[in-house]
Amino acid sequence: MDVGRLLDIGAFRYPDKMAVVCRDKRWTYRQLQERVRRLSSAFLHLGVKKGDRVGAVMWNCSEVVEIYLAAVRIGAIFTPLNFRFVLPELKYVLSDASPSVLIVDEKCQDLAQGAVSDKRLFECLYSISSGNLGGLKPYRDLMEKSPPFDKSLPIAGSDPCSLLYTSGTTGKPKGVLLSHDNINWNSINMIQVRHDHPDDVALILGPMFHVGALNSHYSSRLAIGGTAVIMDKFDPTEMMETVQRERITVVSGAPTMYIMLMEACKPGDYDTSSVHTLTSGADKFPLQTQMAIREYFPKIVGVPDAKWGERVVAAILPRGGRIPTLEEIREHAKKHLAGYKIPREIMIVDKLPEASVGKVQKQKLRKMYEERLQEK
Repeated sequence: MDVGRLLDIGAFRYPDKMAVVCRDKRWTYRQLQERVRRLSSAFLHLGVKKGDRVGAVMWNCSEVVEIYLAAVRIGAIFTPLNFRFVLPELKYVLSDASPSVLIVDEKCQDLAQGAVSDKRLFECLYSISSGNLGGLKPYRDLMEKSPPFDKSLPIAGSDPCSLLYTSGTTGKPKGVLLSHDNINWNSINMIQVRHDHPDDVALILGPMFHVGALNSHYSSRLAIGGTAVIMDKFDPTEMMETVQRERITVVSGAPTMYIMLMEACKPGDYDTSSVHTLTSGADKFPLQTQMAIREYFPKIVGVPDAKWGERVVAAILPRGGRIPTLEEIREHAKKHLAGYKIPREIMIVDKLPEASVGKVQKQKLRKMYEERLQEK
């Protein structure tokens, strides 16, 4: 199945569910489908054919998702390029990839104009900027002036879907071509390993020109019909504000991001009770850091209650030899949680039961609580 069809499935199953959130832009699955269909139509009108590359040089934004899905659903190859490339690097990559269309953001306009030497490509150089276009064509025109293209084109799972470039730290950047099957099987693996659910709200922190953010985090979220909240760049304070505001359930980031978070914020500064899964990649994740970051994301579980059906118990993993009291936990929780979420009881543990990706297994916590009750 081609990756573009995942959006159509999501729009059919969850038309009014939020699909993508990025700053002030919030698109439901139905709205995103409409925008992607219009952009696909615009690409076809520009002469983009199956196998052509559609390039993007921009910081994380909702337009990355639109360009990605609009390109692949007509058989084109999405080619997101590193916005940190310097002029010679971008020139080389553009020459190597030879995109038919290139779309950039305002920050990358000057870089792109300096790197584009092909007159044909310059005629298909667009900016998503809502202000200064720097002489480039407006991306919004592609949306507003194109009718939706709602037909399905013959695309095989083995057909190329995206062309991603390495950073070029040991030489020139190298293009890596991924098929629709490559991306879909990766999504299946990530969903299984992380125990992803359609109700999840995932925070995407890494740059979307990278396989981690684009495929392991966004494409897998699309495949299951979840919500992706995209940050344009990493800022620890803004990250925690976003977790609290959007009720994020899944956070994925490089170890460095978690370290920067701990340097900038204190445990308890933000309500992170919605988070149930933390994942990390791209580098070694020191055990000391893994243990410390858990203090920023408290684990609360519901247990059976004869009167209310369920009551809240906080599983506490003490640090530094001091065991907090129930009142201290309750006072802390009152600053961040609704009254019915405040723990009525605490359970001191020496280890939290976790799945392989670091997700706390609440069913095992409930079983631990029940076993302790039976021992009393």
